[in-house]
Amino acid sequence: FERIPDDTLLDDVLIPMKIISRGYRVVFEPAALAYDLAAASPRQEFVRKVRTIAGTFQLFAREHWLFNPFRNRVWFETLSHKGLRLLTPVLHAVILVANVGLLSIPAYRWLLAGQVAFYLAAATALVLGQRRTVVLIRVPYTMCLLVWATVVGFVYFATRQQQVTWD
Repeated sequence: FERIPDDTLLDDVLIPMKIISRGYRVVFEPAALAYDLAAASPRQEFVRKVRTIAGTFQLFAREHWLFNPFRNRVWFETLSHKGLRLLTPVLHAVILVANVGLLSIPAYRWLLAGQVAFYLAAATALVLGQRRTVVLIRVPYTMCLLVWATVVGFVYFATRQQQVTWD
């Protein structure tokens, strides 16, 4: 076991990653039981996601070896599961700008219309209350909520506003 900094936000990720970095395997016991309460509201889920995402930014800022496929045996899993999630706000913005920039091409008009419909569905779920909507509206809402949580999580990480302990 290697001690981790006291202000670590994602100790449940950092500890196994440190074990992997030393050449050991991390295995999960299939018979182990864990209990966690589901978020009672979208607001609670948002707060949980912001904390987790701020912790992921912290993890990547501190543990540069995670980006090295020769040092990180789970490099692909780390970047695809944790890293790409951090890029979703940028990717959404790039797609929107690209669609607007390519409006002279008919196919991109349809793609922009689809993207605008996606964001309108999310806004509709926000206004109506996410739990009272159909799946076609709930999915865009949830995805946009996660994108916004990524933005807020980055701000919390950059300004060191995220608390280490859970409320």
